[in-house]
Amino acid sequence: MRPIHRVPVLLLLAWALPVAALEYRPQVAEVTGVIDGDSLVLRFPEAADDRIEYRANLVGVDAPGRGEAECEARFVTAIARRLLLNREVWIEWDSHDRRTGDGRLLVYVAHRDDHSADLNALYLEQGWGWVPRAYPADRKARYLELERQARAHGRGIWGGPCPPEPGQAALGQGPGSRILARLPCRPSRPGHPESLRWRTCAGAC
Repeated sequence: MRPIHRVPVLLLLAWALPVAALEYRPQVAEVTGVIDGDSLVLRFPEAADDRIEYRANLVGVDAPGRGEAECEARFVTAIARRLLLNREVWIEWDSHDRRTGDGRLLVYVAHRDDHSADLNALYLEQGWGWVPRAYPADRKARYLELERQARAHGRGIWGGPCPPEPGQAALGQGPGSRILARLPCRPSRPGHPESLRWRTCAGAC
């Protein structure tokens, strides 16, 4: 007779319940983990149970991940870690889908202190990813234009066999990897490109 493997009930509940219980409203989240360039682990301090961590993907953005173009994947993941890990961000939601079929959240990420500083747009503007064509998104038309411009100027992953290592390029002059976030944020002006918004908020060194 085969042994019975019992899975702890609390572990099952931790993955089965949180997504349904989370309120889909704009709110602050802490980035507790970076899986790859467009996959994060978030904790919501204002949630009913603020101990729960959620896997999340960026809406309207796809970036090289595990098992794909390894050089580019390392590059974009390093940027995400430097910008986001262990920091608080502002989360907004799309009107189409708010989670994937396997339960991951789909989120727009903005700077905590400047909600107009759209990280998803920054990825595309700097050439760190592309727009998935098969899925709808409220900001898709704008994102496609940002991707087109990044391709035309050879930014980020569009600029050669592999982007430079983080620390070798200044934000707004190719891949924006020279970023060490620090607060407080000085609000940027409406109409500034996303690179300037995040440079103003996060600081470039």
